[in-house]
Amino acid sequence: MDMVVSSLFAVLGSPSLLQLIGVASLAGVVAGVVPGLGGKVALAILIPITFGMDPIAGAVLLVAMHAAVSTGSAIPSILLGIPGTGASAATVVDGFPMTQQGQAGRAIGASLGASGLGGIIGAVILAFLAPIAAP
Repeated sequence: MDMVVSSLFAVLGSPSLLQLIGVASLAGVVAGVVPGLGGKVALAILIPITFGMDPIAGAVLLVAMHAAVSTGSAIPSILLGIPGTGASAATVVDGFPMTQQGQAGRAIGASLGASGLGGIIGAVILAFLAPIAAP
């Protein structure tokens, strides 16, 4: 467990890795907004970029981008009623009717908030279960 916490602080303490997380998150949201361009395709596009990178930076880039794809895929689901990925298909049921009622900002805000909170909770649970599952 100490290794997980020290690795987390090493990533969060590095300004270059934090910038990389920001750029990768933006790229992931853009990849999620384009219908049909999901996380796997975006990973395939970014893998050649990681060949010349430090392994930690490359992993951070790919993980941050892939984590943001599902967040971005909710935007066309809510605004246009077109689910970009399978994960955002349920968002069409509630989000698109809210857009038709003039509450698109509220729907996108709820989606982004739920995605952020779910990501944080999932990461914390994974951090505690990874050392148990590793053996």
